[in-house]
Amino acid sequence: MEGSPLIGEKTSLVWEDHFWLLLVNAGRPLAAVRKYIKMNPARKTDRFVRRSGLRHAVLDPSISWTAIGDLTLLASPFMFPVRLTRKMTVEQHLPEIERMVEKARLGMLPVCGFLSPGEKELERRLRQEPFARWIKTVAHGLPQRFDPTVEDSRFLADGRQLILSSFPSDVPVFPINYDNCHLMNARNEALCRRATGEEEEKEGLG
Repeated sequence: MEGSPLIGEKTSLVWEDHFWLLLVNAGRPLAAVRKYIKMNPARKTDRFVRRSGLRHAVLDPSISWTAIGDLTLLASPFMFPVRLTRKMTVEQHLPEIERMVEKARLGMLPVCGFLSPGEKELERRLRQEPFARWIKTVAHGLPQRFDPTVEDSRFLADGRQLILSSFPSDVPVFPINYDNCHLMNARNEALCRRATGEEEEKEGLG
């Protein structure tokens, strides 16, 4: 830009021409500015756009996978599947939830649909752990672009969550198709076996 200082050049210029600085120190304007700054990571568009037709060593190549979030999570060799039944209360699941949270603290990645009450409680606790990461699988198609105003956005932006689907984009979110949920759970287990090398070991024994 004409008139702008060169790198290393001494200048008293702080702001370029026509650049306004608004000072806010209290009330609703301050809260709005804080919210805007907090949401800045959610504007990283690469983690909010659907990646279609994924190919990865841990994904079944016969399925057209889609994902939104940090794809590097698929490279973890420490994934473990989570399936907490609706037939048990959250209180009954608590010891297992505690064990899973501890695994996440140690760097392991839960892979789960987070639909049952026990799974939702696990998700709530994972979100409270500053370094926990996880893969959230859904029994429906993913939109072309993820809405960064929803609650998942912070964890997508921080690279702590990957949302993964094995269903076409025209499969609706509601009503929930429980047959798809069971199918997704089975695919989660297969994904985790591939990630940990369990399937390769079985093939070697065969």
